[in-house]
Amino acid sequence: MARGEELGQRLREMRRLLEATRDLAGEQDLAHLVGQFSRHAAGAVDAELVRIWFTREAHEREWYHLPVAAGHVLEPGQSGFLEKVLEGGTSLYFSRRGAESGERALFDEPGLRVRNALFFPLRDHRGRTIGILGALNKREGRFTAHDSALLGQLIAYGGVTLANAAAHQQALAILKRQENLLDVGRALSGERDLRSLLKLAARVTTEVMDADRTSVFLLDEATDELWSIVAEGMAENEIRMPSGAGIAGHVARSGEIANVTDAYADPRFNREVDRRSGYRTRNMLVMPLKGREGRALGVLQVLNKREGPFTFDDEEQLRVIASFTSVAVSNALMGRENDRLLHRQRVILEAAQAIGRIMPLAELLTIIAKLTSEILDADRSTVFIHDRDRGELWSMVAEGEREIRFPASKGIAGAVATTGKTLYIPEAYDDPRFNKEIDRQTGYRTKSMLTMPMLDKRGEVMGVFQVLNKKAPSGLPEDSLPFDADDEKLLTMLAAQAAISIENNLLYRQRQEMFSSFIETLSGAIDARDKITSNHIKNVTRYTLGIAREMGLPPGEREVLRVAALLHDFGKVGIRDCILCKPGRFTPDEYEEMKTHAAITRELLDKIAFERPLREVPAIAAGHHEKLDGTGYPEALVGEEIPMGARIIAVADIFDALTQKRHYKEPMNTERAFGILREEVEHNHLDGRCVESFIAWFTREEPG
Repeated sequence: MARGEELGQRLREMRRLLEATRDLAGEQDLAHLVGQFSRHAAGAVDAELVRIWFTREAHEREWYHLPVAAGHVLEPGQSGFLEKVLEGGTSLYFSRRGAESGERALFDEPGLRVRNALFFPLRDHRGRTIGILGALNKREGRFTAHDSALLGQLIAYGGVTLANAAAHQQALAILKRQENLLDVGRALSGERDLRSLLKLAARVTTEVMDADRTSVFLLDEATDELWSIVAEGMAENEIRMPSGAGIAGHVARSGEIANVTDAYADPRFNREVDRRSGYRTRNMLVMPLKGREGRALGVLQVLNKREGPFTFDDEEQLRVIASFTSVAVSNALMGRENDRLLHRQRVILEAAQAIGRIMPLAELLTIIAKLTSEILDADRSTVFIHDRDRGELWSMVAEGEREIRFPASKGIAGAVATTGKTLYIPEAYDDPRFNKEIDRQTGYRTKSMLTMPMLDKRGEVMGVFQVLNKKAPSGLPEDSLPFDADDEKLLTMLAAQAAISIENNLLYRQRQEMFSSFIETLSGAIDARDKITSNHIKNVTRYTLGIAREMGLPPGEREVLRVAALLHDFGKVGIRDCILCKPGRFTPDEYEEMKTHAAITRELLDKIAFERPLREVPAIAAGHHEKLDGTGYPEALVGEEIPMGARIIAVADIFDALTQKRHYKEPMNTERAFGILREEVEHNHLDGRCVESFIAWFTREEPG
């Protein structure tokens, strides 16, 4: 070639490189960039076309979500042939004529027969080989060393540009995924209703995972079952199965992720579910849901990814969603339990009031039976009275049924009346003592039973308390749950009070005992929520009564103070556990939420119809955070506006808080605590008479 022609050729090549540099610079759309890069590379070496393949490792690890990667992944045979390029980073020339027979068609495509090719490695911004660029079929002759050098120059710039664009697109994809996950977290954290939460979790998981449907299974520890009220795309029907059954059961038991690429090839998969629904499960990704301290809550099951199998990145994404879901489910379950306890406490208090009133026996038993069903979350309850003269058990209460009479030795109730022992029956029809005739007469279906004797003052059986069918989430009698020891404790209280009410001569004294036990149970339930403060209410009550005695208050006022002290923190039932049990100091917002417990105490106690001597209990109990200068809460009362009882409890409450261990501090010694109480008097916060009476009593009665 003449020198002039050579210079002309070099100039044309330089123009191509400059043109390629201009076209590729700043391009961030990877698919478009690959097209541009391929076009310039083909033109530079006069090839029919240029192909770009990515290694399978890079595709699966980082490039799977990029549209250009979908059809350009090296097959095993191609990877083997190009091993020198992949591992050594050197270029490689391919000639069909010189290739072995098994390698000649490695790079052929429909309509394309590769005669010769020049292959170069592609590296990302970290220097890792992520694929191969192949210039295929030199239009005239074969590829030369000059072609190799020219293509190497183009790849030196274009390869980095390609990697940078891929990194940029990948970063955008990661950012988008993170934004989606944050949206999921925000959506789930704002839902407190469990049923609505499970629907929402299934819907957003399906969307984010680009799958066909999602189910959220929760563990029912009472029945050792997994249950779901959500199956995305299906009717909303509750599904129940043994906790260890199927792939979901395996994940719930083991706590391990299951990524199943072929559901029908997995022996754990239950095809019967597909058969009944007409659905066809292809692949599955199942993630455990875990609560506090790793406690199993259930599983999150995603079915049929729309494109391809679930990947490692899908696992990581679902792990985050499962974490959000676990927290939201835990909060919803806690809220549901708190609502249940609040409701139960309200009904217990209603029961205490109802049982304590004098009324006809039939009315009393009807009220007791209805309240018992509500407290124990049972379908119905019956109180049988023992007619010793006729040797029969008879009922005036069957919640909608007429009077029933039968021999006192017959059936489950008869067995309890005869032995005087409580019976738990999980399946009534499996017990030969059960009298099916009653169900036949009423059309009812009895499943689980809790039957307890009522004893008179002589310890003799005067009747039988029988509770039927503890309600299941499905609400169906045939799914009724067994009763447990807690139910027995509650029923024991109710049965005892029923017996006392029937024995009219013990009514007043036993009514007082009942009321006191309920109040102590409620206060104990509040203290039990936080082990650190588990004796707080007992201590405050003892200190309060000590001050009252030191001040010479009469027995009637001391009883009002005792009840108010037991209930002074009753409003903490409305405070979340994450606030109440926080290991450390509160933030300003958390402190404001904690302060609401005083107003909640007043609101709840105002709903209780206290007897006349105890009507000041709500105001006294709720006022223990008021201060004489008006800076307290919840009502910012001033001076004499604050009941004396509230001033007394305030001293007892502060002293116990100072001298007992808390999440955020160690206990203070007595003398230092006395000093702080006196400083509060100087600041016009506490009543000086109450403080000095407490110090005098404590020094004398509890010097240790």
